[in-house]
Amino acid sequence: MKARHRGPGIILIILGILLLVGNLGYFSLFEFWPLLIVLAGVLFFIQWISDRENYGLLLPATIMIITGLLFLYCELYGWYHMKDLWPIFIMAPGAGFIFMYLLGDQEAGLLIPGGILLTVGIVFLSANEWVWRWWPAVLIVVGVLILLRPPRQPVITPLAEDPERPAPDVNEPVFQDEPAATPDDSPDSSDSSDSPNEPVEES
Repeated sequence: MKARHRGPGIILIILGILLLVGNLGYFSLFEFWPLLIVLAGVLFFIQWISDRENYGLLLPATIMIITGLLFLYCELYGWYHMKDLWPIFIMAPGAGFIFMYLLGDQEAGLLIPGGILLTVGIVFLSANEWVWRWWPAVLIVVGVLILLRPPRQPVITPLAEDPERPAPDVNEPVFQDEPAATPDDSPDSSDSSDSPNEPVEES
């Protein structure tokens, strides 16, 4: 079964587990509503796994996952953290462009918007102490992305044809070379009676 067919099933299983655990009273389901946004991003990521040529799916997947996790953190630990974490909204699409570069065709044009958005977000986040504590996590994420990157297929280019050489005409008949004449087929090897030097018997 392809990964794109597993996506809806995985989403339903996780959603069912959350609803069941919430109904049993282990936690309030309303606190974990941001997981719906995360699951939507995971679904985009699963679709990319099934069709890695369509790496544009990584942009909405990254934005939804990062935004959903940010909302979940604020829901669990207080929305007052949003006054310090709001630059993550700027960094989310920047991370999406970087993921598209690392896991896609590595187009250099993706690094420009990704680098600008990430740099602006980091500048605003640099005033927070926890940023300096958790920045090594970025190295872990980049290492995981390198492992997930599909191997690049070698490109085989055809040999260049000589532009001065005319193209063969398919309608032109092909003549085969006649075999060379052998000594036995020469005119000198004809019947000896036709030779003028042969003596004539007298009657």
